[in-house]
Amino acid sequence: MNEEQQKLMIREQWLREEIRTTRATAMNLIQWGVTVLAAIESSLYYARRDVAEHLVKVKALAENALLPWPRWFLGTLFLLVIAYIFSSLLRYTQRKHVAYRKQLIGMKPSFSGIEEGPTGSRLHLFPHVMFFLFPIFDQGLWLTFSVARSFNIPW
Repeated sequence: MNEEQQKLMIREQWLREEIRTTRATAMNLIQWGVTVLAAIESSLYYARRDVAEHLVKVKALAENALLPWPRWFLGTLFLLVIAYIFSSLLRYTQRKHVAYRKQLIGMKPSFSGIEEGPTGSRLHLFPHVMFFLFPIFDQGLWLTFSVARSFNIPW
């Protein structure tokens, strides 16, 4: 094997290692993003409950009333910012991954003998949608609570 082939082989090894690393990084970002967003959503429940109790205590809110939308929306806005941060980090990682895969596909000859094919599914959008479902769900909760209070359920 001559020196040029050896350089190409080392480059292919490095590209494969980078692809593995970006894939692992993307999975970690997805896991941590969902975990952090779920933890914040849980924490918001207790923070909102305490704010509502305080507002009732200072007589700024009626007993058993729903927290006003602007105060509820502050928590949703925080969720939205966190979802945006994780989505941006994941988008950056995905772009790196695609760039490394394109380089690997463009390498001729392939020393490992593994044929790399391009991927083009829409599955890469799922984690981004999943991150932004948390703030949407949060606003849906407020809407559900506000609509449910307008009905007089007999039981």
